[in-house]
Amino acid sequence: MSENKLFLTISTLVHEIPEKSEEHKRDIQALFEENLETFLGIRLISSKYRHPGMEGPIDTLGLDAKNNPTIIVFGRRQNISRGLSHRQWLEENRRAFEHEVSRQENIRGRIVWSNPRVICVASSFGKDDIQAANQIKNFELIQCKRYGSELLWLDFLNESPSNGVYEPPPEPLGPRPPLPPPPPKPIDHLYRKLVDYILSLGGNITHRHQKMTETFMRGKIKFVSLQLLPKQGIIHVGMALVPGRDVSHSEMELEFIRDMTGVGHWGIGNFRVTINSEQDIEDAKPFIRRAYNKAYR
Repeated sequence: MSENKLFLTISTLVHEIPEKSEEHKRDIQALFEENLETFLGIRLISSKYRHPGMEGPIDTLGLDAKNNPTIIVFGRRQNISRGLSHRQWLEENRRAFEHEVSRQENIRGRIVWSNPRVICVASSFGKDDIQAANQIKNFELIQCKRYGSELLWLDFLNESPSNGVYEPPPEPLGPRPPLPPPPPKPIDHLYRKLVDYILSLGGNITHRHQKMTETFMRGKIKFVSLQLLPKQGIIHVGMALVPGRDVSHSEMELEFIRDMTGVGHWGIGNFRVTINSEQDIEDAKPFIRRAYNKAYR
């Protein structure tokens, strides 16, 4: 049986970094979902998605950079049977997937159904699973191992047929035309406008940048957070408001609002609005002020 070892070398000192054995599936799934675009170039749509009639949840739903629907299945050691059953669900429930996407983000362009993907992530796979996956279109296996507390090793075990990897066309011969100047990014302008409005609510507001969000506090109480998603051209605004209590049921029906209760997400609170225009900012201002006023103690 093959064995992998990882060593850290500092000057003349060499230390072996032990593999973390039997890490819980939830920990690996959480790590991937927090860094999904970095690891795999995939945008998170839903975590632990449940659909009527299914025996259990689908670990992760996502969209890749070309808007291909993607299912990710996690486990310690696994065969590919669960991934195959989820692939069948995806093929039979396109509307359910599209509905979940529409709840999460304002997607630019249509979902591409010609190359749906399934990715299985586990600490090990059997030889038969790897051989089988090689024959299935867009069915990918990733072996994942943790070393120490800071190192993650990913081994992409197979190359399935038509795995959706983009290959640019050959460049035409002859001199290249001059590149146009890069246009300004309107989403950056909207983000700055949101920040200016939040800070204008009072002189006791502080804010701090975190890994994926910028959080604003009134005194020591968090009341709003911003998550910029430049690739999608949207901003998620989380607020410390309780749907159904601080926000009426009729207001929750507004198109740009979502109740995030029970859904994995970045930012504070379970009330979120999605911003992609100046009108969205104007519509969101009353809720932001409501969250600011609620933070008063």
